[in-house]
Amino acid sequence: MANKCGHCGKFISQTDGVKCSKCTSTYHRPCVNISPESRISPKLICKTCKIPRQSPVPADYCIEASVDSRVESHIEGLLAKEIKLLRTELKTLSEEMVSFRQEIAKLNTSMTQFNSRLDSVETRFTSLEQQTKEGHKSCNNNELVDIIARLKRDLNIKEQAALSNDLELTGIPEQKGESPGHLMTLVAKKLDVDLDDRDVVSVERAGMRRNRESSDSEPPRPRVIVVRLARRSVRDQLLRAARVRRGADTSGFNINGEPTRFYLNERLTYANKHLFHRARQEARRCNWRYVWTKKGVIFVKRDSMSSKQKICMDCDIEKVFGSL
Repeated sequence: MANKCGHCGKFISQTDGVKCSKCTSTYHRPCVNISPESRISPKLICKTCKIPRQSPVPADYCIEASVDSRVESHIEGLLAKEIKLLRTELKTLSEEMVSFRQEIAKLNTSMTQFNSRLDSVETRFTSLEQQTKEGHKSCNNNELVDIIARLKRDLNIKEQAALSNDLELTGIPEQKGESPGHLMTLVAKKLDVDLDDRDVVSVERAGMRRNRESSDSEPPRPRVIVVRLARRSVRDQLLRAARVRRGADTSGFNINGEPTRFYLNERLTYANKHLFHRARQEARRCNWRYVWTKKGVIFVKRDSMSSKQKICMDCDIEKVFGSL
């Protein structure tokens, strides 16, 4: 049976053709570029069999490829947004870093100025210390002493004002189990002053109890009874009555021993007590007749014809009695 050439489609005899060992198709020698004199290889393969065939792509693979491409495009979009946001944040951070550096620079400038001022203060302080040691500030020291003295005087005045309703009762013997409030009531009756319980804020002995050293020694000096009243008018009434009835004693107080005189005076601050004691000493030395206190202020008077002098500080004593 005659065959056709697989390339040109014309009939070919078996003796003139060559056969592909793979697809068994017959071809003219010129159609497959083989000369008539050439020997035919038993493993001849035609051009068609030499070209590899592409296998068909499955439908599932196409769908998956499409889905993967969409996912990749979506991821690329998200990455682009994230990169954009990251760039924005980096830009903001860069601006904040610039502002932070400016603030740091200002802080460094302020610290430098502060250090220079501190060095200046230390230099001035060292200079003042040196001048004080060398005695170049004697005038300023005197001013400082005057300021301290004035401050002490002002504090003493305020402290005395806080004691404006207080009295001191001295000369009453101290007994075990006594009632200072009852003693004050007896003193008021002795002075013919009606003292209501509501007028008395507190009554107590001031200071530590004094113990006798031995049985043969004299009894200790009784402690002062401090009385705080609710009204200043009551205090002034008691003081006036005590001046009128000088020499009143403890007779009728049911106290062991002989009656003793008691004294009712204004309560003074520690500084005013010291000042009052000095004023009395100087008055005795200079034969001044009158030394008294009124509303916490100390007054002295040479005699009934002379004018009174007020003493508020130690320097006032020197001014009043120093020339005598």
